[in-house]
Amino acid sequence: MRRMWAVTCLALLITALAPVSTAPAHAQSHERQSFFDALPARVQDEILWFADNEEGTLADWTDDGFAYPGGGIFNTGPADQVSAQASQVVAHSGTYSARASIEGAVQGEQGNRAVRLMRWTDAAWDDQGEHFGRRAFYSTWLYIPQDYNPNKYAPWDDGDGGWWNIFQFKANIEESSDSSVPMFAINVDHDDATGKNSLYMYSEVNAPNSFVQANPVPLPSGQWIHLEALYVADTAANGGRIKVFQNGQEIFDVRNVDTIMTPEFPNTTWGIGSYTDHIAGGEIRGSADLYFDDSAVSTKRLSRHLQPEARRLQSAGGNMRSAGYR
Repeated sequence: MRRMWAVTCLALLITALAPVSTAPAHAQSHERQSFFDALPARVQDEILWFADNEEGTLADWTDDGFAYPGGGIFNTGPADQVSAQASQVVAHSGTYSARASIEGAVQGEQGNRAVRLMRWTDAAWDDQGEHFGRRAFYSTWLYIPQDYNPNKYAPWDDGDGGWWNIFQFKANIEESSDSSVPMFAINVDHDDATGKNSLYMYSEVNAPNSFVQANPVPLPSGQWIHLEALYVADTAANGGRIKVFQNGQEIFDVRNVDTIMTPEFPNTTWGIGSYTDHIAGGEIRGSADLYFDDSAVSTKRLSRHLQPEARRLQSAGGNMRSAGYR
């Protein structure tokens, strides 16, 4: 676990983030400047928590050594088919990233497969941890090594058309973090006509349930992508908001929605990972690997400081529209 406070190194003078890399060779990452060190000092001071994975473990997420952690890793499926670990295969900055690997997600026949990296406080409870607050920005860098397809097809489609959750927000219904329920999920959509992937949002508690980009921004493989969401957990009914950016470009801005379940528990649980019951395109049938790096929770938007190279990777579009269940 890491909380960022004032830093006095010379890197604070640098005002732009490292450019998005299109090469997955981890040898490059040894010489890269830290993503967080490259942020302006005023922005670093607004970071509540971050995970750079540079311990060579996922302790940033799990608060190893503390009795009451402020986050954790939650897997669904056989232990030999779902795993989360620090990896040197590819890194956005530094040497390590967090790899989420699933196997056995075949046509929904073997049940759900999930790796979830979750946070609900800025530190362990027994390390003076506190909830992130009702308004915060949640961000991560994502690397998808190849094109995957979560779509289901007749005759084995069970009616949901396929889904693949990689980024989510949950809310508590009791004091315990174990009682959280999903509020918004950011999922991957595959367009069979173009062969491209993009993002949509799904919420069981907010109509019309599925929120889709009118002009979908492609979610490419083989390069680092910055995802960031402003999440406002408002205690008033339909008082919440979620706004999502991909490489600094707004792709969703959904207002007047429920972002908590009950005013008694207005806190947010955030997660990233890989969660589905069907995936195609992997080297092994029903398998997928995702890499996450330089994840953070902050009071200010980090994607404002992306270099122009990251934004030029975006295609035209990104306006949000809503649609029915998918």
